[in-house]
Amino acid sequence: MLRHATALLSEARAAAVKAISAAGYRERDIRWCLTVPAAWHEDGERALRRAAGDAGLPAGQERLLLCPEPEAAALYCHLWMTGGPAREPLGPGANGSRFVVVHCGGGTVGLAAYETSGDGSGRIALREIGEPAGGHGILVRPREGEELLDRALDGIVVQIRTYLAELGREDGAPLPETLLLVGGFAASPHLRARLRREFGADHRILVPPDPSRAVVEGAVHLAARPEIVIARRSRYTYGFEIALPWEEHRDPPARRIRSGEGEALCAGRFEIAIRRGDDVTAGAPFPYTVSPTQVEQTSVRVRMMRTRDPAPRYADEEGCEQIGELTVDVNGSTGRPLKERVLLLLLSFGPSGVRAEAIDPITGERSQLSTYHHPTR
Repeated sequence: MLRHATALLSEARAAAVKAISAAGYRERDIRWCLTVPAAWHEDGERALRRAAGDAGLPAGQERLLLCPEPEAAALYCHLWMTGGPAREPLGPGANGSRFVVVHCGGGTVGLAAYETSGDGSGRIALREIGEPAGGHGILVRPREGEELLDRALDGIVVQIRTYLAELGREDGAPLPETLLLVGGFAASPHLRARLRREFGADHRILVPPDPSRAVVEGAVHLAARPEIVIARRSRYTYGFEIALPWEEHRDPPARRIRSGEGEALCAGRFEIAIRRGDDVTAGAPFPYTVSPTQVEQTSVRVRMMRTRDPAPRYADEEGCEQIGELTVDVNGSTGRPLKERVLLLLLSFGPSGVRAEAIDPITGERSQLSTYHHPTR
């Protein structure tokens, strides 16, 4: 499977480079965007990145973006509805409009919800308001007839209802007023009629002129302007494993340690940086501070953690996993009081992964880590 993907990507890369080079651009000027199903998780994405690297595509997060198909389609629909041929706003006003992309294509259905967000300058961006979902099969062969088609449509209706119900519970705001149908199957009159019958009383059902092109055109726009998606919803709680002040009657005695200055600490605490369900603004760093626990300590190791639990206390609880590690040389501040040996931790989320940086303000020593563990998948 990986070999087949590598061959396809290599062929696509060669064709794209040839066409773009003919227009006067260099290969190093290209930012690539590969789309993945909404239901994909990191094992699939890591395999895709390996295949892309073997095919000659760049390895860095800034030049190779991975984008969920509904997100690419959402961008296409947003641009089409607000600036394309239709010039019809997604809601009463462009800013603050909420919509769900229903991507029907490739054998599965993907769902993602967004809200338009403006900054007063006329620039509109997208903010994710729910976790993407997907996975329902829609493959129906012509000879199987309308009965199986109806069964497939039943499954799609159930998936949309479930998604809207979960979105209402998690978000608490009014449900999106618009359902946007994209993907090859969105051209089906049976699908359109069924969804209008099931959801038309409460939602507008809209289909762009060429729904099968929504993902690829949206991906092109995203590669050109990755900042247009200003916030995504984190599927995980992210943080660091550190020692925090000991809390009597709450922390177990086995975790109790003492700093070099005699302070009681609890080892192995999960210091939360981003909680599951929080908005994650692309590129915005989340700052935290940590200190060595011993006066003569010459390096500090910081483990980056994640879990599906929204409120973990300890880094070794069930479901917690390490996704990276930073080691900072603090030899230049050895011997100083611990309160003066503060390290700055910066956690940020890019288009395709998580980045952490640790900085020693005294020496300027820096340690960086990039991981392809995506916060929203």
